[in-house]
Amino acid sequence: MDSNGDPVARWKQLAAALAFYDYILPDAPLAEGVILSPADRPTLGVWMMPDNVRPGALEHLLFGMKPDADDLWPLAEQAVAGIPKDKRRFKPQHELKAVVRTWLAWQETPGLPPGEAVKRDMLNPNALAATPLMDWLLRLFPTDA
Repeated sequence: MDSNGDPVARWKQLAAALAFYDYILPDAPLAEGVILSPADRPTLGVWMMPDNVRPGALEHLLFGMKPDADDLWPLAEQAVAGIPKDKRRFKPQHELKAVVRTWLAWQETPGLPPGEAVKRDMLNPNALAATPLMDWLLRLFPTDA
């Protein structure tokens, strides 16, 4: 889930919803993510984008996974920034989302979803920004490899 503007409030909202199902979250999000494995219920993983600490959304994580030497990224930022404020149809907090989606629209296969962009090495899952999420995913879904 996205933490959006207030990670603490978002965490409390989720904790209240999960308490209905007898899942008890820690009082605050953990930087390494949360994995609950009660004996009588399915395992549940909780990750709050972008990194379980900062406010933001998936796009903040994707920003940290963009190629370092990509010529189109700055152009996507300029294109979005160049839209007059009174012509923007997105909320100010969604500006980075507009940049990411613009950048994705300018790829060889335009408009791929972010997960597909990662699979095709357009976004780097080994980037430093992605390390905590990847570590959490490997703990949540262990493999034998």
